[in-house]
Amino acid sequence: MAVLADRYELGETLGTGGMAQVVAAYDHMLGRRVAVKLIHDTLASDPTSRERLLREARTAAGMHHPNTVTVFDAGESEGKPFIVMELVQGRSLADRLQAEQRIPRDETITIADAVLAGLHAAHQHGLVHRDVKPSNILLPETGEAKLVDFGVAKALAETTTGLTGTGQLLGTPRYLAPEQALGQPATPASDIYSLGVVIYQCLAGDAPFTADTPLAEALAHQNDPVPSLTTAAPETPAWLATVVERALAKDPADRFDDAEAMRRALDNPVATAPPPPPPSEPAERNESTRVLSISAAASPAAHPNQQASSQQISSRVRPRAQRIWLAVASAAGIAALVTGIFLLGDDGSGGEPGASAQDAAADGSGPEPGQGGEDDTEPVTDAASEEPDGDGGDETGSPQPDDSPAVPATLDELMTMLASNPQAHGDKAEDLVNQVEKLYEQRDGRKRAEQAQKLVEKVATWMADDELDARTGQTVVAVLTEVSRPSDPALDEALDLYGEIAVTTRDWGDDADDLLSDLREILKAKNSEKQADEAEDLVEEIEEWIEDGEIDRRRGERALSVLRPLED
Repeated sequence: MAVLADRYELGETLGTGGMAQVVAAYDHMLGRRVAVKLIHDTLASDPTSRERLLREARTAAGMHHPNTVTVFDAGESEGKPFIVMELVQGRSLADRLQAEQRIPRDETITIADAVLAGLHAAHQHGLVHRDVKPSNILLPETGEAKLVDFGVAKALAETTTGLTGTGQLLGTPRYLAPEQALGQPATPASDIYSLGVVIYQCLAGDAPFTADTPLAEALAHQNDPVPSLTTAAPETPAWLATVVERALAKDPADRFDDAEAMRRALDNPVATAPPPPPPSEPAERNESTRVLSISAAASPAAHPNQQASSQQISSRVRPRAQRIWLAVASAAGIAALVTGIFLLGDDGSGGEPGASAQDAAADGSGPEPGQGGEDDTEPVTDAASEEPDGDGGDETGSPQPDDSPAVPATLDELMTMLASNPQAHGDKAEDLVNQVEKLYEQRDGRKRAEQAQKLVEKVATWMADDELDARTGQTVVAVLTEVSRPSDPALDEALDLYGEIAVTTRDWGDDADDLLSDLREILKAKNSEKQADEAEDLVEEIEEWIEDGEIDRRRGERALSVLRPLED
């Protein structure tokens, strides 16, 4: 057996991640079993990875609470940093959910109480966990639940955004608070929201928002009302449903004041808790994503090899066009996150002691059991890409220079982006370049608008068929929408809708392609009478599609609100 630092005799592997592995060990000096987290050999020489591991040690070492895992030691051995921590005998909540699907109500409340106690201690210590989920909640064979893995925790004084220094979101989509999904700062209220999702899942057997992709899940947290817990789990008492609903409020200000306040609400069902805000209809997508800054949006949406101009979005792009870009970039930013973090099923740190390979499958953050993955909570796609804390990066809220590639705002800027590295944009990149060039050469305004609208449909098809990179397609649609911008305000809204459908076709339903095609007929109509007739026909079709379940009801109603003014 290998011996670390002349003290720790290493045993079986407990978990492996992209950045580190966790092994059981025996501490010969103190005569006890421990867990040791070891950075992978390939990352041992990388200063960023080393700093991240040691940061976790420093963060957790400041926590001394029965509901968090204790760190005993940290250091380096033969040039490799390591952390020695408490070995928890038991299994994770994710294991339990995987095996049993639901957790009895009283036990759920007991687990939540313990986690809230750990969170309150962390918050009092000035830390936000940022990744509360079942696989980070360990259930010891004896004693109370423990919250683990502070690998992505952040000091409140330093937390300025839900993004890393490279523009990646931190957290797991199924449990991500709406403000985190939008790149806003994570706060104690964000941890409360994530625990609310966990409690809901324990009681109902599934999380409130589940979807085929992490992107769709993250967007649902932003936009969709929380499904009724008493419908999903009829045996849930009204008081408990009220507590969970309040924890899951979209606005952080509507949640509990702190973790201790939520503990009191769970402990005293007789007390009259303030009612949660009524489930609000989600804001229109192009409104709900405005808070994402241009600089934050630009970084994940642009390709690494783009050589576009370093200027920011041109001032000649109108605010409405910027709004479309923000809507697109919000999806693109989460899509980059999905591709680089969540679909890997391994966010980079090595599993926590006591967690199993089934954790990731249970909480929607990783591979299915048996694939050898281990769920971690440090979402790292390329460990060397994120600057360590304290290096002067944009972690303090002070203005920083923006070196990210510019968001294309015009056709010539778009051509520059596409031509810089065609292979990075997908199989249809060459066809796209040719189409954009033809559009650029078209001087007739009406014909250019019609060509742009047709190209939007092609781009949507290529994206749906995985023949064009999603981020490229979303960027192209944003520029083409501006190119075909009409002067009529009503048509302006219709064009926004057209661009929105093009980049989120799969979310709209089976008849989304027909909707997109019919909407283009309205946009290219040569006179208002023709537009009114086309709009009237499409309104009737959408109403039928909604009734038949062929178009998503909420999105269909949004389309109707845009189209009805055109009937007049």
